[in-house]
Amino acid sequence: MQIALFSPYQYNKPMVSKAFYNDSLRMRAPLNNDVVTFCSNSNDFLSLPPKQIFSRIKASLKDSENKLGVGGEAEVWKIKDTDYCVRIPHDSFEKYRTKFSLVLSEQDKVNHTVAKLGGGATIMPVIKGYTFCSPNITNKEVAKMIELMPQKAFDSLLIQVCNAKKAGLTMDPGWKNIIVNPENQTLSAIDFCKVGEDFDFNKSIINQIYCSLANNPATNNEQRKICAGKTLLAVINTCNNGSKMNIDLSQMGFERFVYHLKYHGLVSNDRYLKMLETHLKGLENSSMKNLKYPENFNEFFNHQKIIKVLVKQLFGY
Repeated sequence: MQIALFSPYQYNKPMVSKAFYNDSLRMRAPLNNDVVTFCSNSNDFLSLPPKQIFSRIKASLKDSENKLGVGGEAEVWKIKDTDYCVRIPHDSFEKYRTKFSLVLSEQDKVNHTVAKLGGGATIMPVIKGYTFCSPNITNKEVAKMIELMPQKAFDSLLIQVCNAKKAGLTMDPGWKNIIVNPENQTLSAIDFCKVGEDFDFNKSIINQIYCSLANNPATNNEQRKICAGKTLLAVINTCNNGSKMNIDLSQMGFERFVYHLKYHGLVSNDRYLKMLETHLKGLENSSMKNLKYPENFNEFFNHQKIIKVLVKQLFGY
């Protein structure tokens, strides 16, 4: 298994492709992505004095074997004999030693940053996994891995993207921006950035997810249908049937998602597709009501039930 090379969140300069502004969901080249990683339990390295940490980083930068990748904004290097890597912007190789801080903002925590260095450099833990265009594996194999991911992986992915949105970050839906871990059966979104509220994809969370999962040319239409169905079910599964919503359904972008299904010809039954569109809109509208009242709750719950049936009819899942 390869070490995944990516950076989930970017703050300094949005790496947003022009394809974001295209109404049609079309095949396109992936964006340049910087490298970052997730998840580690070891804090030993971070407890060292800053001078020793900088010394270990400097030594690691001298060995090309430690270089994990190069993106549009930064390079990422494995810190030798640790569970960490360091992401250094291209213009900060002489600046990273000017600062070491373990004081993190909420956005840093969402970004899985564990320490901040000078010049915008950061230290993050390492994870194993694959993205499209990973070395030593074909894109068809990655598409198959995504197809076989359990529903809970799609549910968690939706929650991750929604939480990033709450933190003011929008996912770049390039096809290299999902990390697939077949061992843990997880999907993790990567490459987020700050954008304006009028940004085309800003209120279209399920389209961001679908683009990253299904927009690679190696992904066939049957796999796209599975991704579409599981993504919609993730919305239904993540809705709280109580008085408070876990996610903001107005941010899902149901209308555009249905448009993309039509554009790609993934649905042959127009009648069922129209019903799906109607009940998704009904679900969104009813979610804005006070669900403590039985009549509002019943309306919301009925939309959920019908959408589940329609997803099975339309996508065979």
